[in-house]
Amino acid sequence: WININTSPFTLHRNPFSISGSAHIKDELRFTIKALGDFSSSIGNLNGGEIVYVDGPYGNFSLEDEKTTHGLVLLAGGIGIAPIMSILRTLAYQKDKRPLYLFYGNYDEQSIVFKDEIEDLQTKLDLQIIHVLEQPSTNIECEHGFITQNILERYLPERTSDLHFFLCGPLPMIKAMEKILRQKRIHNNQITAERYE
Repeated sequence: WININTSPFTLHRNPFSISGSAHIKDELRFTIKALGDFSSSIGNLNGGEIVYVDGPYGNFSLEDEKTTHGLVLLAGGIGIAPIMSILRTLAYQKDKRPLYLFYGNYDEQSIVFKDEIEDLQTKLDLQIIHVLEQPSTNIECEHGFITQNILERYLPERTSDLHFFLCGPLPMIKAMEKILRQKRIHNNQITAERYE
């Protein structure tokens, strides 16, 4: 939760996901899309303002046994923020577990961290699947939305050892959870962060 120039005890708080590596202790990095009053004005900070940060919250850990055999990362739009934290942390650790990133966006220009994600592919066992509503001729991508067919085309046949991390707008999360239920992915294999 972030507040600026108010009080750490205010009732009005703004939730954001950390997007930086867990190993860089002297830096807190957030990736914020300008959508509302607070998120639209946060980019106008000059430096020197008092910023109150409360958290982090949640219970997802890359050290958890259930994540060690591989991760399927499902992101929609700015939902890439916590996934970037995961990828940056794993790259810092020189981690070798298999990673599958399904990243849905409207078009190629909407892809946040496009160059860094491609660079992370050289440091990790990372397969990137861009899914664009408006397909691109510049990058390899799937057309439309992330579907069960798209998942099955790229994931290994055996998924019982993989952990699924979802982050994006609520309609996307609901659609992904339905698909995962149909694929008989157990609830303890799924972690979701919902953006509303």
